[in-house]
Amino acid sequence: MVATMTGLADDNCVSLTENEVKEVQVTLAATADVQGRLAGGLPVSLYSVDGGQPHTMSVPIVASLYRPVNTGVRNILVTGAVAFALALAWAIATFGKHATHRFQSGRDLRVATMPVTVTASGLQRLTPAGADATGFFGGSDFTSEQAPKPSGNLDRNGLKFRRSGQWVWPYSKMRPEVTSSAGSVIAISADDAAAISTAEGNRRTPANFAYGTQFYLTPSSAPARNGGVAAQLTAYAEGTNGDIIAPVARLNNAIVNTDWAQVADALSHASTAEALTVADSDTTTEAYSTTETDVATPTRGFKLPKLRGSASKTKQPEPEPVLDPWCQPLPAESEPPDNGPSQSHAPAQPSVNLDDINYF
Repeated sequence: MVATMTGLADDNCVSLTENEVKEVQVTLAATADVQGRLAGGLPVSLYSVDGGQPHTMSVPIVASLYRPVNTGVRNILVTGAVAFALALAWAIATFGKHATHRFQSGRDLRVATMPVTVTASGLQRLTPAGADATGFFGGSDFTSEQAPKPSGNLDRNGLKFRRSGQWVWPYSKMRPEVTSSAGSVIAISADDAAAISTAEGNRRTPANFAYGTQFYLTPSSAPARNGGVAAQLTAYAEGTNGDIIAPVARLNNAIVNTDWAQVADALSHASTAEALTVADSDTTTEAYSTTETDVATPTRGFKLPKLRGSASKTKQPEPEPVLDPWCQPLPAESEPPDNGPSQSHAPAQPSVNLDDINYF
C-alpha cells in the first residue's frame, strides 16, 4: 500500500501559524489487485517553533479496497449464464414432456377385432361368441400380440394414434388422439363410466395415452342388420400374469353401461360423411369431362384452345368451326373432265351491298 500526500512543502512539512487551518490530501494506492477494507492510522509529528520535543499523534484512516470490473465482460457473462440456465430448464422440461406423453401398454397385450352392428338398443355381434363368454366378450375373442415400445405415434390394428399440442412451450400437455383410414373413430372408455369420445369438426378423436383403457368403433362398408349401423370393433385387454379375466369383465361392464343411442347416432353421421366424400370423388371425373362439351360453339373460324385441368384422359373431339357469313371460303377449282380439256373457272366474287353495312 502506497500513501501519497499533497499540499506539503518541499521538506514534506506543513507550517501553521496560530489558529491557521490547512488541508492535506492523502491518497492511498494498492500495489496489487486486492479487494476488502482498510483500517489504520497515519502518524503525524508536530514540531514547535521553540524547538521543544515533537509531539507524535496518529490520524485514523478507514478505506475500502475494490478491484476494477470490466462492465462489458460482466454483462456478457451474466447474460450467457441466464440464457444457459433457461435453455437447460427448457431442454429438461421438453425431454420429460416427450418421454412421458407417449402411447404405451403393458407387456401382456391382447386385442380383439370383429365386425358388429350398432343399434340404439345395444351392440350386436356378427360372429358367434365363444363358450367362455360371460358377456359380450370372452377370453377366446382376444389374441396375443407383441406390445409395442412407448411411442409418440402408433399404428395398431387399423387405428392411428397421434399426439398434438404446443411443441415450443414445454410446460403444456400433449393431447392424445386417434383416427383411422376408414374414417372417424368412436372411443369408449373401458370402465363403469363408459365415457364416449367423438371427433370434433376436422380434428381427431380424443384418446388416452394408455390406449388399452378404451375400445374403439370405426364405420364399416359392410351391410348393417336390424336397422343399425355397421362398424368394426377393436378392443384391447392387458393381462396380468397371463390372466385377462378382470380386463374382459371390465369391458363387458362398459358395454352394458354405454349409451348406444348416442354411439349409433355418431356412427351414422360419420358413415354419411364418408359416403358423401366417396361420392364427391367418384363424380369428379364426370364433372370435368362434361366441362369441355358444354363450351359454347365459337362464332369465328378459329380453334378454341384446349382446356387444362381435365381429370379425364380420353381425348374429346374438337368442335367443328362455324365460319362467319362474311368470311366464306372461295370455291375450289373444278376437276377436269375425263374426256375433255381441263377447264377452270374464275372464283366468284361475293357481291356486297354498301347499304347493308353498319358503321360504328
